[in-house]
Amino acid sequence: MGGSGNKGGTKPKGETPEGALAALDSDLRRHPRDAGMHEMRGGILAAQGRPADALAAFGRAARLEPGRSGAHEGRGWALYHLDRPRRALRAFSEAVRLEPGRSGAHEGRGWALHSLGRWKGALKAFSEAVRLEPESSEGHEGRGWAL
Repeated sequence: MGGSGNKGGTKPKGETPEGALAALDSDLRRHPRDAGMHEMRGGILAAQGRPADALAAFGRAARLEPGRSGAHEGRGWALYHLDRPRRALRAFSEAVRLEPGRSGAHEGRGWALHSLGRWKGALKAFSEAVRLEPESSEGHEGRGWAL
């Protein structure tokens, strides 16, 4: 329930997560202020089940480029998986503010609100995620949990 763990980033094609991470780390030594690379690093770390490390990477991306909605969504998923739903809700809300059509951020808002026992808000967030992405199985699943 609640997010695949790879929200907010993707790994380069044809590489293992470990190889992609090593390549990104090498590139980041040359380009430490590249928010996109930090966001991608966060996605790889999240996919490896390392939410605390992912949070640090997504946070760096968001600090470097505050208008980067994917970095805020990634922070939200990492915080959610670290059982910090209030902080996750703030991160997801910022992602939605920056990019209202971002269905994954609405989904994340739904799961965070659900964790906080705010059922009506969760249902509204999941419904918006489904409206934006009708095939979203997680959005539909979330709606079921919120009802």
